[in-house]
Amino acid sequence: MSAASSHTGPEDPGLGSGTLQNVKKVFGMEGASDLVAVKDISFSFSSGEVISLLGPSGCGKTTVLKMIGGLIEATSGEITVSNSLVRGPYENVGMVFQTPTLMPWRSVISNIKFPLEVLGKQLTDIDDKAISLLKLTNLTEFKNAWPHELSGGMQQRAALCRALIHSPEILLMDEPFGALDELTRMEMNDLLLKVNYQEKNTVIFVTHSISEAIYLSDKVHVFSKRPAEIRKTININLPHPRNPTDRYTDYFKQLELDAGEALGVIR
Repeated sequence: MSAASSHTGPEDPGLGSGTLQNVKKVFGMEGASDLVAVKDISFSFSSGEVISLLGPSGCGKTTVLKMIGGLIEATSGEITVSNSLVRGPYENVGMVFQTPTLMPWRSVISNIKFPLEVLGKQLTDIDDKAISLLKLTNLTEFKNAWPHELSGGMQQRAALCRALIHSPEILLMDEPFGALDELTRMEMNDLLLKVNYQEKNTVIFVTHSISEAIYLSDKVHVFSKRPAEIRKTININLPHPRNPTDRYTDYFKQLELDAGEALGVIR
């Protein structure tokens, strides 16, 4: 394998970088005790990095992702993204969820352009950006197709294009490939790394797949069961660009073992 190469971020090293400091989230439950979803989370990320949040279902990973995106407010602690405190939703972020949530009455390319309409952006140059993303994700010939005409993997590629259309500094992904078959999932992993290399977004990726987290990431934060804390942080010293054969090396298997032990599934 070639020597590892670092991701290249934007000229301003603060863009796409961020820090979570002692973040806690408590949900008030009507008629019941408050639910502590996130107990104490602290980590940082740099421009262009891929960071995975790995843990069991219901452990608080998605809650942390939503707090980073400003969709819900932390009960205590501080979150900073691109040199600014997160106090609510902000523009320079894209989100991809487990289900593509494409609007069935819009064509693929119309779905992709939709965020710019919401943001009130001028439509100048949108076509060039959309066509570039369609080409990057191998969807060019399906730009005028309807969502129901696409496979699950193709729908998720379209959702990825939609999240990238406004060139966000940070991309938040909540188990986006969890519903796909294993082969399609592996293909989407490689596509995401290709997109990350070209677009240079920072990616925060939620998953409960150990192998997916290791293959995609520069760093993996292993979460405990709810209330969420970070049990272990694993630095992934695999070269870029990643190669599917990396999954079968002794080093990769050792990383899987380390993550499994941190999760408590291997003793």
